[in-house]
Amino acid sequence: MTKRRGAGARVVTSRGVKLTPAAIARLANEAEAGYSPKELRRVRGRPPLGDAPSQTVQARLDPKVLKALGRRARSMRVTPSEVVRQALAEYLAK
Repeated sequence: MTKRRGAGARVVTSRGVKLTPAAIARLANEAEAGYSPKELRRVRGRPPLGDAPSQTVQARLDPKVLKALGRRARSMRVTPSEVVRQALAEYLAK
């Protein structure tokens, strides 16, 4: 993949939406005009996983288990932590 810079560069948002020069100009004008604080969303830290602050738990994993965890996470398109959370919740629900 070639990255171009300057006037002919392709601009894409973090969600993969291609921005045209007209869209960029519109967004720039909107930003220069300013936003009210009510229009801005506040994002601080990681999103909560439940009602209370989350705790970190460490575990040692055999290399084969860790590799399998990584494969499962990629196939599910989630993080390894999410696979562990789902598996643990399912196990404890029994």
